[in-house]
Amino acid sequence: MKKLVIAVVVLAVVVVAAWRLSGAGSGSASFNPLESKAAWAAPDPGLGWMNKEGVSKAPETGADMTFWSFGRRATREDSALSEEGHTQLMLLGGSVAQGYGVGDAEYVGTLLAQQYPDYAIENFGTGGYSVDQAQTLGERAFDRLYK
Repeated sequence: MKKLVIAVVVLAVVVVAAWRLSGAGSGSASFNPLESKAAWAAPDPGLGWMNKEGVSKAPETGADMTFWSFGRRATREDSALSEEGHTQLMLLGGSVAQGYGVGDAEYVGTLLAQQYPDYAIENFGTGGYSVDQAQTLGERAFDRLYK
């Protein structure tokens, strides 16, 4: 279980390192949902914003997006962290990982959880996040939820 989480974190670090070495990522994020008064975002002192716990409606599509504690997007009926014995898998990223504008039953996190019931899939995807923000949230989540 811990091996997969560690592998995903290591992969993310390698991707970020390659991204930075390429010269990308030197600018700041161009999107801030707090400036657009996005209903799904709440201020966070370290990241700028996080997904706000509760149900938010995407204004562009009208789809309900359910967020749990710690900014997780719903991937199943129960918001409790999965029991021991399941392989833990964290989804990290921006709006694509978040499933912005797509209903709970139809976005990639829920579909993965249905396809792979032996995995405990937690989705930390947050719209507008840069690679740095996603990595920071992943490290924070790993330290608080998986250690």
